[in-house]
Amino acid sequence: MTALPLSADRCPLCGFDHEQLDVFWACPEHGHRVRLARADGDRDIYYCPVRKCRYQRTAPRKPRSPSKGDPMTAAETRPSAAVDLIYARAAHLKSLLPAQLDLDSFLGTAQAALYNNADLMAGAENSPDSLMIALTECASLGHYPDGKNYYLTPRKRKGQPIVLGVEGYRGVVQRMYNSGLVGKVVVREVCERDEFDFTEGMDDYPVHRFAASSERTGAGYFGRAGSVHRGDMVGVYAYAKLISGDYTRVALLSREDVLAARAAGGWKDGDEYSPWNREDGGPDHPEFRGRSMWWKTALKRSEPWTPTSAADKRSHTAVAAAPQSWRPRLLLRQLSATVAAGRHSRRRGRSWRGPASGLRRRHPRRAVTWSPRRCAPPSMSGSRRSAWPTGTSGTTTCTCSPISSTART
Repeated sequence: MTALPLSADRCPLCGFDHEQLDVFWACPEHGHRVRLARADGDRDIYYCPVRKCRYQRTAPRKPRSPSKGDPMTAAETRPSAAVDLIYARAAHLKSLLPAQLDLDSFLGTAQAALYNNADLMAGAENSPDSLMIALTECASLGHYPDGKNYYLTPRKRKGQPIVLGVEGYRGVVQRMYNSGLVGKVVVREVCERDEFDFTEGMDDYPVHRFAASSERTGAGYFGRAGSVHRGDMVGVYAYAKLISGDYTRVALLSREDVLAARAAGGWKDGDEYSPWNREDGGPDHPEFRGRSMWWKTALKRSEPWTPTSAADKRSHTAVAAAPQSWRPRLLLRQLSATVAAGRHSRRRGRSWRGPASGLRRRHPRRAVTWSPRRCAPPSMSGSRRSAWPTGTSGTTTCTCSPISSTART
């Protein structure tokens, strides 16, 4: 009998990679892929291949396809080949995700999006390549496919259903803030009755006003009926203010520019899934149809002049870019977050439960009693530093956190 070749990461007993195996089909004690034992009515019974292991799992019988209207729940069975593909490519997606995103949350969000839309599930089962392309792009941009920052949408290509991933305008804004260098992002549509003034090369940002009247009251701004008839949208602009106080270049687009971008994206008037056809202003304001896509088009045009990042770098750049008077407080906040995150947990083989527990452990590099409150940042001086808990006399340099600080031991 010839044995089948197995790769180094596959289990010789069950033939699967335990790290990439779906938790539903894995034995919680041994981690092996469960095997089909027998059928019991309309359900199948699975067992662990380890001898004398009594673990069993039941599931509805195959074949099953949620895209064809099968009513079973996804959390119980995971019956789709598209869902199995997502978990099989978990290692690849994990290598693309930035540090602030959790792999299990990403996979669960993608799975929920498929089970929530039968057309989307049909596209994923018919074209798994399009599903993986969308999820790969979503992970590389630093989003969850939750329909907020990034969308998984069902489309058709040559009559065949596929999956198309689309980044929303909120996702573009999120990546700008993730850079840690952007303090404010402004994007707004311009209507034919708005007051608008901007001279490129002279003004840092546009002056835009669309109040109902010049009265400085609520009725003067929003209108006495709570509605301002601004007319049709004629343009859109976007810019960002950096934390240094500078402004990025203003991306200014006319109506013709926006419609040209819409046509280049393959827009169709009868496409019910296209956000260009969504009534963003409600049925009473059809002039705002597709307004969110106008915003996204302007934000995309402003990206070359605006710093963006898939990884969240705001905590790393806050101290360096902040004014000099803010730095002591930011340094103290970083130090407190470092201690709270458990950076001091490795204590010569003993665990440390944090400053709230009141426990005292020995300093990792010095034979003295150490307390987290002794790591006073160098910005503290005067009465604030004198109130910091002290031990024996002497001054040393604390090495227990990434921020080098002088502490009394």
